[in-house]
Amino acid sequence: MSSLIKRSFFGTLIAFLWFFLTVGQISAQNFRADTTLAGQCHQKGRAMISQRPDSAALFLQKAAEIYTNYKLYNEAAHSHYNLGIAHQYMRSPQPALECFLKAAVQYALVYGEGDPYVANACNSAGNMHKDLMNYEAAIAAYDKALDIRKAFYGDSHPKVAAVLNNLANLASLQNNTQEAIALYQEAIKIHENYAKFKDYELGYCYENLYLVYLKAFQYEEAEKNLLKLLSFTKKFSGEKSLPTATVYDKVGHFYSQQHNHAKTLSYYDTAYQIRQQLEYVARLELPTSYSNLGAYYLSQEQYKTAKMFFDNASAINKALRPQDASARYSELLNYVSYYQALQNHDLAISYYEKVLELFFTKNSTRFNDISFIYLNMSNIAFQAKNYELALQHNSNAYMQLRPQFESNALAIADIWTAKGAILIETQQIDSAMVALSAAQNIMQKYLSKTHDKLLQVTILKAKVLKMKGQNKEALQLLDIAFQTYTSRSMASLGLEREEVNHSVLYELLALSFELLASSESDPQALGLNHAELMQRLRNTYEQLQSMHKSNGQWSEFYRWQRFEEQRTQTEVYLNSLLK
Repeated sequence: MSSLIKRSFFGTLIAFLWFFLTVGQISAQNFRADTTLAGQCHQKGRAMISQRPDSAALFLQKAAEIYTNYKLYNEAAHSHYNLGIAHQYMRSPQPALECFLKAAVQYALVYGEGDPYVANACNSAGNMHKDLMNYEAAIAAYDKALDIRKAFYGDSHPKVAAVLNNLANLASLQNNTQEAIALYQEAIKIHENYAKFKDYELGYCYENLYLVYLKAFQYEEAEKNLLKLLSFTKKFSGEKSLPTATVYDKVGHFYSQQHNHAKTLSYYDTAYQIRQQLEYVARLELPTSYSNLGAYYLSQEQYKTAKMFFDNASAINKALRPQDASARYSELLNYVSYYQALQNHDLAISYYEKVLELFFTKNSTRFNDISFIYLNMSNIAFQAKNYELALQHNSNAYMQLRPQFESNALAIADIWTAKGAILIETQQIDSAMVALSAAQNIMQKYLSKTHDKLLQVTILKAKVLKMKGQNKEALQLLDIAFQTYTSRSMASLGLEREEVNHSVLYELLALSFELLASSESDPQALGLNHAELMQRLRNTYEQLQSMHKSNGQWSEFYRWQRFEEQRTQTEVYLNSLLK
């Protein structure tokens, strides 16, 4: 009996051992097959991120799932990180953010919380939070990346400067201009002093600092940093290189905005000469120069010359890269600007329709760009006084962004502002006020209270109140806005404040003058100190004119000179009432 039990026991043990060995062998085979597949998917996905991000995302998602399932967190983190980049290319910030956050957690499991890989993932997550306008979360992510990199590399490493640059970008986006400038300058100092080499990130810092000074209307400082960018690019890439030609174009564009026609043409022409002297592949970039030169001659109202350059750009693109969608896109926009300048609104819109056709043919997911085009089409129709078509395109612009409302809130606010302006023209004043209030609510959440977009909405709301016969409320609204914009003054009336767009401020002045001079407006009935208000408006107007004159911005000076007569008439009228 005991012998039988023993045989049975050993037989069962052998069966169990055979089962586990077989299962283990199968599991090992599955592991090898799965991880080999994951590796192949990762490599394929990574290789096609920039060209076919949608396909890349499918491969990388599969790799990330397999690696995570087997708890291979290092490989899973790499796959998640690259998957986040693929979503960035597809302009899908929320999925990208989720991937970067997963990568950060998995990198931390493998290397610890203080590893540079974790910092990279946090930095990328900060970028996505910024795009989604989660500004506090973006700052927290950047700060974590900054702390890790400082601890690992030291305070004076370009990796640290890169995060400072991102923090500066965020500060600029929130109109914290002085903070942005300080951060950019700190990043530039690190790059300039870094012992090993002057890396290309320094160029980005110069360009970003140029842009923030430009946004702040500090043109001299903007010019200095743009010329530093040009000098750096010449040393880094060579004087006769495509990157240098690109920066020459940027400088030309800057002088174009400053109405310095001689320098505009000089820098655009230098970029053109560089491209002409380069090899065949580089000469594919000649249409860029033709487009810029065409835009210059368009601004000079030399329409035939402008058309000639635009046609040259088109001819090269058709001959050398007929399937290049970006080249076709640029070509179509050239003709949009050309026909807009000629005030041929129908043809301008028809070329925009060709741009949309290009996007839809490519099954584009660039919803922001499509929405922007619809909004521009709406603005052209508005200029042509075709308000029905303007409202239709405005609605199309909104529909493109509605599914991703939170990440496009400010763009949607712009759409509602434009809709309010259209509704004012069609006398739909109650609907106009609803649209403008919606725009204002969004802007108050994301922008500083002195931002020029908020001022524009205030002006439009004042126009609605004027149409309703509520002149007192309209003027009070403008007076509050005016005092808000000039309360924290850098000069006597805050005209150098970075948030104030001078053109919009002129518009506020014009409407204020109009309300004050209205025969229906009794200064006593309005209950305002008109003498004080008029003095503020007069001082503001005169300082703006003086500033434009001293800066040589003659187009701005003459553009608003027409308000001089209106201002004088207003003063005469008010003085007669107040005596």
